[in-house]
Parts: sequence; structure tokens; C-alpha cells
Amino acid sequence: MRMKCRFVASLLLGSLAILTSCTNNSTTTTGPAGTGFLWVAAQGNNTVSAFTLDLTTGEPTQNGNAIDGGITPSAMVISPDGTTMFVADKGTDPSGNYDISSYTVNSNGTLTVGSSVSLTNALTPVSLAVDPSGKILFVANQGSDNISVFTVSGTTLTELAGSPFSDVDPLNPVVTGPTSLIVTPTGNYLYVANQFTDTVSAFQYDSTGALASLSPFTYPAGTNPTGLALSRNITVNNQITQPHFLYVANSGSNDVSGFAICDVVSVNCLTPTGQLTQLSDSPYPAGINPVYITVNPVYNGVYVVDQGSNQISMFKWASDTGSLAVLSPPTVSAGVAPTWAQVHPDGVWVYVADTGGTSISIYSVGSASPILGPITTGPISVQPQPSALVLR
Repeated sequence: MRMKCRFVASLLLGSLAILTSCTNNSTTTTGPAGTGFLWVAAQGNNTVSAFTLDLTTGEPTQNGNAIDGGITPSAMVISPDGTTMFVADKGTDPSGNYDISSYTVNSNGTLTVGSSVSLTNALTPVSLAVDPSGKILFVANQGSDNISVFTVSGTTLTELAGSPFSDVDPLNPVVTGPTSLIVTPTGNYLYVANQFTDTVSAFQYDSTGALASLSPFTYPAGTNPTGLALSRNITVNNQITQPHFLYVANSGSNDVSGFAICDVVSVNCLTPTGQLTQLSDSPYPAGINPVYITVNPVYNGVYVVDQGSNQISMFKWASDTGSLAVLSPPTVSAGVAPTWAQVHPDGVWVYVADTGGTSISIYSVGSASPILGPITTGPISVQPQPSALVLR
């Protein structure tokens, strides 16, 4: 039996403190041989850092020096082809503007600073999403209740005519506070979590990225919805054959709402409309203050970041109904104030940004079940207050 330990690296007053917790596990998880990459945005010193991943062990090694990430980096996303990264800055620059920064992703995983564009008529960007084509970038602006849209050409962003688009329901014209947005892999549909109205709003967009409200426009979620995730793709011959499900982390009601999306032709969706139907057994219980949710792209695991209870709630996804079943054990411990989580595309490794503890928690996914287990790893150098991360 192998002893598995979790090491949490934390930079405190210039010294590296290592906290460990150990659990016995009779199996050892290993991933496919090869190299991956991890990028981490940190609000403590306004940087973005690159790491090289050993995909056999999941262990990261810092790759080069941290580079400028803006005033207060709040969200980041990578293009579908993995060549460009975008970082949203919810802090204002010296001119009082909110910016989106672009970076070229080099073949060795390091980043080269590209361009920066200021938002117009938009305040406090907190979430980013890229269209599956890689040609459109969407930005949720919590402070102005709208969505900015940019066309993408390399690291150059050009704001679309008519942007930003309002996220306010004309039938209920109140402050919405959009906190998260997500685009379906089939394209055409975009969904927004509205923290102040306890709703999810639904948009359709054309090839230019121009947004149009769907009907109905809003759907009730739990209290203070904060994070969004889509079920993994079900494909045949590389074609998506099953509609997706949308999951919403509700930070105020400590649960997860689930919806079926009519986005792919099926028995229950003869003509795709983008409309949502709440799952009959939704919502699903989570921990305290769930702020983020992510889905395993290979195995049927759904992971919810419970910031208030410093843990990750774990679910197994039913691909036919979309229902979430609580795993056993139902949670795994994280660091202090976990904020963001991502699953590597291989499905084996999960990384969590612990903003309060300035650390990255790392987990392996079991081969027989999507349960997370902390992996044995040495300390890594982590910039203060990691707020977002991206994997490739």
C-alpha cells in the first residue's frame, strides 16, 4: 500500500511553507506519458506564470519567469488551437479603463505578451469564453451588466459593432451582475450566470459574434449563481451526437442547478433552439459557497469548488439524463479559499487555484471512478493569490 500525500506550496513573507496531509490509497494513478502545460494568473503580484506538466505524474515545474498579467487578473482562457491566451483585468489601468490582454503561447509553453485592448462602456470583466471557431471572444462585465464581444485575429482583438450587448431582461430591468459565461461546443449559443437576479440568461449569436436574446431569455437558478459548466461531448466519428447539459454553481444556496440544452438534434430536441429545461432532480447539494464548477472531458466526473468550506464536491454525471450523483466520499479537501479549477484534457489530473492560501492543489482521477485523490508531489513556486488557471 502506497502512502499518498498532498503538499500545498505557499509563499509567505518570501519563504516557502509546505503543508502536507496524507491518506492511504491502495492504487497509484498515472497518466499518459508526455508533457502538458499549466498557466496561472495571480492577483497578489499581478502576474501570469507558466508551468510544464509531467503528464505521467501530474507534477508541474515552473517554466520561465512570471510575466505581467494586468492590474487584477480575474479570468483567463486559451484559444481552441492552443496558440493564444486571453486574460481579463478587473482592475483599472492608469487611464481608468478595464483591459483584456492577449498572449502568444509558444511551443515550449512560455508566453509572449501580445496586445491589450480597453473595454468600452463596460465595467469589471470577470469571465471569458472563446467560440469553438477561435474567432470570437466573449467577456462578462459584472459592473455594467453587459457582454463585450471581440473578433480574434492572433493576439489582436477588435470589438464588434454594437458591443457591448445588454444582459438585462427587458421584462425585468434590474441589475443582473453577470459572473460567468459559457459557449456550447456546437457554437451559436451562449449562457450567462446572473448573480444578482438568481438567473441564467440565454443568447444566440451569428458568425460575426453578434448576440441576440433567446426566448425565453432568463431561467431561474439557485441563489447567487456564480459558475457555469457544460457536460462533456458525446461523439460518434468525431461528431457531437447528444445535446449538452448545463450546470450552475449557486454560491448563495450551496447547490448546483442542472439544465438540459436543446443544442443538438435528438429525440427530445427535434430542432435546436438553445432553450433550457431544468432537470427534474435538480438542484444538487454542494458545500459552502460553491463558486466554480468544472467537468472532466474524458470521465463522467463533475467537480464543484466550495470556497467557503475549502473543499471540492464530487459528482458522477449520467450521460443519458444529465443527473448528478454524489460520489463516495462526497468531497475532497482543498487549500484556503479555492477559487478556480480545471481538468487537464487527458482527464487524469485536476488543478485547483487556492486564492487564500496562495497554492495550487493537485489531484488524480481514479481509473474506475471519477473520485479525486491528492497526489504525491514536491513543492512548486506559486505566485501570491492565484485567481485563475488554464491547462493544455
